[in-house]
Amino acid sequence: MRKKLYICCYDISCNKRRKKVLTAVQKQQVGGQYSAYECYLTLRQKIQFEKHLNSLVDQCDTVKLQIIHDVSNIIILGVASAPVNAEYIYFG
Repeated sequence: MRKKLYICCYDISCNKRRKKVLTAVQKQQVGGQYSAYECYLTLRQKIQFEKHLNSLVDQCDTVKLQIIHDVSNIIILGVASAPVNAEYIYFG
């Protein structure tokens, strides 16, 4: 199954939950900055990832997982952290 690019962003009020979400996101990320991370996921991985994140957050927290349909039109400003998963790197 083909992987698609998603951006995962979050705003977690509790430090303990934020750390758990950050750890889960970092396992999937290929790059990102602060609370916004690029993740290449298959549909199955996306569903599992959403379920896992849902189990970590509280109703006052926010987690967004947004698909990026057209990766050729991404405008990159600034410098993000180095990619964690070199197998899937986007060069814009």
